[in-house]
Amino acid sequence: MGLGAAELCARNPRLIYCSLSGYGQDGPYRDVKAYDLLIQGEAGIIATTGYPDKPAKVGLPIIDLASSMYAAVGIVLALYQREKTGTGQVIDISMFDSAVAWLGYFPHHYWHQGEEPERVGMRHHYVTPYGPYVAGDGVYVNLAVATAGDWDIFCRDVIERPDLLVDARFNTSEARRKNRAALEELIEKIFLERPHQEWLGRLRASRLPYGEVKGIAEVLAHPQVIARRMIRDMESPVGRVPVIASPLRLSNSPSRLDRIPALGEDTVAILGEIGYTDGDIERLRQDHVI
Repeated sequence: MGLGAAELCARNPRLIYCSLSGYGQDGPYRDVKAYDLLIQGEAGIIATTGYPDKPAKVGLPIIDLASSMYAAVGIVLALYQREKTGTGQVIDISMFDSAVAWLGYFPHHYWHQGEEPERVGMRHHYVTPYGPYVAGDGVYVNLAVATAGDWDIFCRDVIERPDLLVDARFNTSEARRKNRAALEELIEKIFLERPHQEWLGRLRASRLPYGEVKGIAEVLAHPQVIARRMIRDMESPVGRVPVIASPLRLSNSPSRLDRIPALGEDTVAILGEIGYTDGDIERLRQDHVI
């Protein structure tokens, strides 16, 4: 079609051309079809997510989100570079590359310790106790005991078990990880002894990191969501509709929430802006291009 990067960039050297594909523009998987869930599998996300006896996908389409964010950042960087050089460039974003880049510390544990990460459900792979625990009234309480100081406070002030501080199975981070099964079973039993509000109160008083496990309805009614105005109304062809606002907060460049246009509403105006005449646009319409 003559719309490839080489042809278009030759016609306009200032052009910034962004390609977002499953596996990138080269390599043996170049032409393999891809969707979010397929890349989650190929890039190791599924194998490291879920429970020991059953892997799981991540609930959100994280590969779509990650690769599109890399594409946006790449375009911004290319625009900044063009301001300095006067020329554009081709951006090659791969969903697979984006997922591999998000593997975090897993590759390093494999390179340096030969470890394939086990699946740990709602727990942290390398820190324990860390994650949601069911309280006596059936509600999850989420917490993080990330440091030696946190462990001391957790044992003394939250669960009131200072004896665990001198238990050789649990007195270091490495020991707690090694004896994870015994520790998790113990913490789970302790949390069943009291309702979630009492645990939240103790965690709040201790100043340890903590939270709750909320459903979507609870999130949309979250006091922080309301305070930060993360839900806005936008005008659309069907009336006002609620949307999630941008998380980008720039002090001198507030985000705009203009009216959502109908499908094709701005086509003629945009084509006119880039140089198409009324005759050109009419021919496109007759050929069912628009």
